[in-house]
Amino acid sequence: MLGGSINPSVLQRIEGRELIIQKLKECTRDLERLLGEEFLGLVLFGSWARDEAKEDSHVDIFIVLKSLKGIEIRSAICKVVSGCLGRAVTLIDARADELFREELELTPLLLNILVDGIVIYDKTGRVSELSSKARQFVESLGLIKYRTPDGKYGWKRADGKPLMVR
Repeated sequence: MLGGSINPSVLQRIEGRELIIQKLKECTRDLERLLGEEFLGLVLFGSWARDEAKEDSHVDIFIVLKSLKGIEIRSAICKVVSGCLGRAVTLIDARADELFREELELTPLLLNILVDGIVIYDKTGRVSELSSKARQFVESLGLIKYRTPDGKYGWKRADGKPLMVR
Protein backbone atom coordinates (compact mmCIF):
# COMPACT_ATOMS: atom_id res chain seq x y z
CA MET A 1 0.00 0.00 0.00
CA LEU A 2 1.33 3.47 -0.90
CA GLY A 3 1.98 5.96 1.87
CA GLY A 4 1.40 3.54 4.76
CA SER A 5 -1.80 3.04 6.66
CA ILE A 6 -4.19 5.60 8.07
CA ASN A 7 -4.45 5.81 11.84
CA PRO A 8 -7.78 4.14 12.76
CA SER A 9 -8.84 7.02 15.04
CA VAL A 10 -8.23 9.53 12.23
CA LEU A 11 -10.23 7.37 9.82
CA GLN A 12 -13.07 7.08 12.35
CA ARG A 13 -13.13 10.87 12.82
CA ILE A 14 -13.24 11.46 9.04
CA GLU A 15 -16.03 8.92 8.62
CA GLY A 16 -17.93 10.54 11.51
CA ARG A 17 -17.70 13.96 9.91
CA GLU A 18 -18.82 12.65 6.52
CA LEU A 19 -21.76 10.93 8.20
CA ILE A 20 -22.77 14.20 9.92
CA ILE A 21 -22.58 16.03 6.57
CA GLN A 22 -24.64 13.34 4.82
CA LYS A 23 -27.30 13.33 7.56
CA LEU A 24 -27.51 17.14 7.44
CA LYS A 25 -28.01 17.00 3.66
CA GLU A 26 -30.83 14.51 4.17
CA CYS A 27 -32.26 16.71 6.93
CA THR A 28 -32.63 19.67 4.57
CA ARG A 29 -35.71 18.00 3.05
CA ASP A 30 -37.38 17.97 6.47
CA LEU A 31 -36.39 21.60 7.03
CA GLU A 32 -37.82 22.56 3.62
CA ARG A 33 -41.12 20.92 4.61
CA LEU A 34 -41.12 22.70 7.97
CA LEU A 35 -39.98 26.13 6.80
CA GLY A 36 -40.93 26.32 3.12
CA GLU A 37 -39.69 29.45 1.35
CA GLU A 38 -38.25 30.73 4.64
CA PHE A 39 -35.37 28.23 4.57
CA LEU A 40 -32.43 29.81 2.72
CA GLY A 41 -29.28 28.20 4.06
CA LEU A 42 -27.64 25.69 6.40
CA VAL A 43 -23.96 25.67 7.39
CA LEU A 44 -22.10 23.15 9.55
CA PHE A 45 -19.48 24.92 11.67
CA GLY A 46 -17.47 24.34 14.82
CA SER A 47 -15.56 21.21 15.72
CA TRP A 48 -17.27 18.98 13.14
CA ALA A 49 -16.47 21.40 10.31
CA ARG A 50 -12.88 21.84 11.51
CA ASP A 51 -12.51 18.05 11.84
CA GLU A 52 -11.76 18.37 15.57
CA ALA A 53 -14.93 16.72 16.91
CA LYS A 54 -14.95 13.91 19.42
CA GLU A 55 -17.54 11.14 19.28
CA ASP A 56 -19.74 12.89 21.87
CA SER A 57 -19.36 16.42 20.41
CA HIS A 58 -22.52 18.37 19.77
CA VAL A 59 -23.16 19.69 16.25
CA ASP A 60 -23.03 23.44 15.55
CA ILE A 61 -25.29 24.65 12.75
CA PHE A 62 -25.96 28.07 11.29
CA ILE A 63 -29.32 28.50 9.59
CA VAL A 64 -30.40 31.40 7.40
CA LEU A 65 -34.10 32.25 7.27
CA LYS A 66 -35.93 34.80 5.18
CA SER A 67 -37.77 36.47 8.06
CA LEU A 68 -39.01 33.92 10.64
CA LYS A 69 -37.71 34.33 14.17
CA GLY A 70 -38.58 33.43 17.72
CA ILE A 71 -38.10 30.67 20.24
CA GLU A 72 -40.84 28.48 18.76
CA ILE A 73 -39.23 28.32 15.32
CA ARG A 74 -35.76 27.79 16.82
CA SER A 75 -37.14 24.95 18.94
CA ALA A 76 -38.82 23.32 15.92
CA ILE A 77 -35.60 23.56 13.88
CA CYS A 78 -33.52 22.06 16.72
CA LYS A 79 -36.01 19.23 17.12
CA VAL A 80 -35.85 18.37 13.40
CA VAL A 81 -32.05 18.56 13.15
CA SER A 82 -31.27 16.75 16.41
CA GLY A 83 -33.76 14.06 15.35
CA CYS A 84 -31.97 13.64 12.01
CA LEU A 85 -28.54 13.50 13.64
CA GLY A 86 -29.39 11.63 16.81
CA ARG A 87 -27.26 14.04 18.84
CA ALA A 88 -27.33 17.46 20.50
CA VAL A 89 -27.37 20.54 18.27
CA THR A 90 -26.37 24.14 18.88
CA LEU A 91 -28.26 26.50 16.57
CA ILE A 92 -27.20 29.97 15.47
CA ASP A 93 -29.72 31.66 13.20
CA ALA A 94 -29.84 34.82 11.10
CA ARG A 95 -32.33 36.58 8.86
CA ALA A 96 -31.53 37.33 5.23
CA ASP A 97 -31.91 41.10 5.70
CA GLU A 98 -29.35 40.99 8.55
CA LEU A 99 -26.85 38.87 6.63
CA PHE A 100 -27.08 39.96 3.00
CA ARG A 101 -26.71 43.71 3.23
CA GLU A 102 -24.18 46.14 1.87
CA GLU A 103 -22.27 46.50 5.16
CA LEU A 104 -22.06 43.56 7.53
CA GLU A 105 -20.40 43.54 10.94
CA LEU A 106 -18.17 40.47 10.98
CA THR A 107 -18.11 39.32 14.59
CA PRO A 108 -15.53 36.68 15.53
CA LEU A 109 -18.33 34.07 15.68
CA LEU A 110 -19.71 34.99 12.25
CA LEU A 111 -16.19 35.02 10.82
CA ASN A 112 -15.59 31.51 12.24
CA ILE A 113 -18.88 30.29 10.73
CA LEU A 114 -18.19 31.76 7.30
CA VAL A 115 -14.50 30.84 7.09
CA ASP A 116 -14.54 27.36 8.67
CA GLY A 117 -18.10 26.37 7.85
CA ILE A 118 -19.24 23.77 5.36
CA VAL A 119 -22.25 24.97 3.37
CA ILE A 120 -24.78 22.14 3.38
CA TYR A 121 -27.72 23.95 1.76
CA ASP A 122 -27.81 27.26 -0.09
CA LYS A 123 -31.08 28.02 -1.85
CA THR A 124 -29.92 31.22 -3.56
CA GLY A 125 -26.12 30.91 -3.61
CA ARG A 126 -25.78 33.93 -1.34
CA VAL A 127 -24.48 31.97 1.67
CA SER A 128 -21.63 30.51 -0.39
CA GLU A 129 -20.91 33.94 -1.86
CA LEU A 130 -20.74 35.51 1.60
CA SER A 131 -18.49 32.70 2.81
CA SER A 132 -16.15 33.29 -0.12
CA LYS A 133 -16.07 37.04 0.61
CA ALA A 134 -15.25 36.36 4.27
CA ARG A 135 -12.33 34.12 3.27
CA GLN A 136 -11.05 36.82 0.90
CA PHE A 137 -11.38 39.38 3.71
CA VAL A 138 -9.30 37.20 6.06
CA GLU A 139 -6.66 36.68 3.39
CA SER A 140 -6.52 40.35 2.35
CA LEU A 141 -5.95 41.52 5.93
CA GLY A 142 -3.54 38.71 6.73
CA LEU A 143 -5.66 37.51 9.64
CA ILE A 144 -4.82 34.31 11.44
CA LYS A 145 -7.01 32.32 13.75
CA TYR A 146 -5.81 31.48 17.24
CA ARG A 147 -7.17 29.32 20.03
CA THR A 148 -7.85 30.86 23.43
CA PRO A 149 -7.03 29.03 26.69
CA ASP A 150 -10.73 28.15 27.12
CA GLY A 151 -10.80 26.42 23.72
CA LYS A 152 -12.55 29.13 21.74
CA TYR A 153 -11.14 30.80 18.63
CA GLY A 154 -10.25 34.40 17.89
CA TRP A 155 -8.65 36.35 15.04
CA LYS A 156 -5.53 38.52 14.96
CA ARG A 157 -3.29 40.12 12.39
CA ALA A 158 -0.27 38.11 11.32
CA ASP A 159 1.94 41.17 11.88
CA GLY A 160 0.81 41.44 15.52
CA LYS A 161 -0.76 44.89 15.09
CA PRO A 162 -4.19 45.50 16.64
CA LEU A 163 -7.29 44.71 14.61
CA MET A 164 -8.66 48.18 13.90
CA VAL A 165 -10.69 49.76 11.15
CA ARG A 166 -10.40 53.51 10.59
